[in-house]
Amino acid sequence: MRSLLLTLLIAPLTATAQEFDAHGFSVAPLDGDLRDSLSVERPGFMTAKDFYVGGVFEYAKAPLVQVFEVADTTRTTTIVDNLVALNLSAGFTAHERVRLDVRMPVYFASFGPDGYQGVDTGVLRLSSMILAVVPGEDGGLGFGFVPWIDLPTGTESLLNTAKVAGGGKLALTHEGEALTINANLGVQFNPDAQLGNIGGDDMLVAGLGATYLVKETVAVGAEAVLRTPWVKNEAPGTNAPAELIVSARGRQPTGFNWIGGAGLGLTSGASAAKFRLFFGLGFGKITDRYIAPLDTDGDGIVDPDDQCVTEPETVNAYLDEDGCPDSTDSSLAVHVKWQGEPLGGSTLVLTGPDGDETFETAESTTRKDVVPGPSDWTAKATKGVCLAGEGAVAVEVAQEAELVVELQRVIMGKADITVMNSKGEPLPDATIRWMTDTPECVPQQEQVDAQGKLIQELGGGTHTIVVEAPGFASHVQEVEVGEVDIVLSTKLKSTKIRVEEKKIVILEKVFFETNKDVIKSQSYELLDQVATTIRTNPQIGNLLVVGHTDSQGRKSYNMDLSQRRAAAVRQYLIDKGVKAERLEAKGMGPEVPIDDNGTAAGRANNRRVEFEILGVPKAPEPETPSEVAPEGAAPEDAAPAE
Repeated sequence: MRSLLLTLLIAPLTATAQEFDAHGFSVAPLDGDLRDSLSVERPGFMTAKDFYVGGVFEYAKAPLVQVFEVADTTRTTTIVDNLVALNLSAGFTAHERVRLDVRMPVYFASFGPDGYQGVDTGVLRLSSMILAVVPGEDGGLGFGFVPWIDLPTGTESLLNTAKVAGGGKLALTHEGEALTINANLGVQFNPDAQLGNIGGDDMLVAGLGATYLVKETVAVGAEAVLRTPWVKNEAPGTNAPAELIVSARGRQPTGFNWIGGAGLGLTSGASAAKFRLFFGLGFGKITDRYIAPLDTDGDGIVDPDDQCVTEPETVNAYLDEDGCPDSTDSSLAVHVKWQGEPLGGSTLVLTGPDGDETFETAESTTRKDVVPGPSDWTAKATKGVCLAGEGAVAVEVAQEAELVVELQRVIMGKADITVMNSKGEPLPDATIRWMTDTPECVPQQEQVDAQGKLIQELGGGTHTIVVEAPGFASHVQEVEVGEVDIVLSTKLKSTKIRVEEKKIVILEKVFFETNKDVIKSQSYELLDQVATTIRTNPQIGNLLVVGHTDSQGRKSYNMDLSQRRAAAVRQYLIDKGVKAERLEAKGMGPEVPIDDNGTAAGRANNRRVEFEILGVPKAPEPETPSEVAPEGAAPEDAAPAE
């Protein structure tokens, strides 16, 4: 009986429902703006020539349900069920206040009174968003008007009207920092249609939604939509179909966007599905003040304006706006010079677009591939504490630029020098020269004036002064040049040596204790002058200290004694600062006499120490082994007297 009654109620539907739209689900423009709701349209910020395309897949459970009363009992019958659709949309912003949109559903599956209804298209909606008030830079209120026209495209069915329809609504939004409220209110004008006790007449459409920006690329939202016909149906629960929709959406700077969520029917009116599930994808170019465009290479220039999307810009005030790394096909050669001549061993600080770079250079020229630019490359060079200089040059594209840094002496003090003899009389023939690891810091050799005076300016550091005069022993003194001037007054002693081409001639003898290799103190001053001469004249090169004896006594003893005495003198000179590698010692015994060994005076002359100049060797040579008597050997005959 019950089945028969339901059949009688449903039977007329197929004959009267050919102009009825049971879908009633309209997706707002899917432009990817995270502040948009799914169905409630938002009058937000727009930019001319922006565009979008997208689609939302939808599953709707029982979007059309008939409610009626039988014997005072409310009954429901599902007219359209298990709807699967793709809601397509696209749009183009013709003006910063006008956007044109087109939307159309494509039905893949649904079930009606006659069973499976097949694939079909729905109503094609042409609409526009016309902005009256645009939200400001910091958000705020936005207001617009949305008119539309619906064109039938598919076959007449419970999901598609057969006549032109249309409508319009007011759209309102308020944008906060993260929360946006959207509201719509308008009318939908439909062709007259009747499905049993369900009317398809003109209706009021309204919606209220809110979205929240979870982060820069993701938002969540909730909204309620209402569609109520002007003509009230008598069956309870059929006059105000409403749904609650929750969604999440995201957008990438590339322009791709997605949306997903679910809807729940609040009433059982026409087009209010029991529930909906949906997921959509879209792509578009929109200008959004709330999400930065993509910057793939992270150089601060967004991809649309970046000519080299995957390569970061070289920021150096040279073509910085193109987003591309600058070519390094230019080079810079920095030449460090002192008094016009190349000088190595300096510290070079080269300053370019990327900051400072320091080089400890052994050579006088430093070469580097550089990026060209409008600003100068600068170079500062120093050597020690007393030489400094700087220079600058602009490097052009594909140029081999050269920059010369001419060092200047940094004067840090002066020396006031007075040279006299032992009587305090000026020595006008005296000369002043300096020995130092940084010879550029001190003057060249200069002669004192008639009063034996000379004032010289000096660079900073530790230097050794050498005061010399013909016939006098040199005076050598180490000084530290700083903020305090040096005042030096020296009295030179008569010299005890003379430098010849092949030897250093000593004008006194070197005295030893009898039969020993112990130097007597009376010879210290003589050997000090020898040491000073060797140290202050590196051009002399290496020397051979030769020991000689007379012919008295056993030859082997004399050879050993002369070797030990020569070695003792060598060690004394080393202790006075002469480098060991510059000195050799050799004992010749009685082999090379210079006088008659038959007389006491002749033997005294033969007992001597000589200093032979070997010069600067071209390469190290092995030392010549000396004949050395075994330790503890005793003389066979009497030892020679000193």
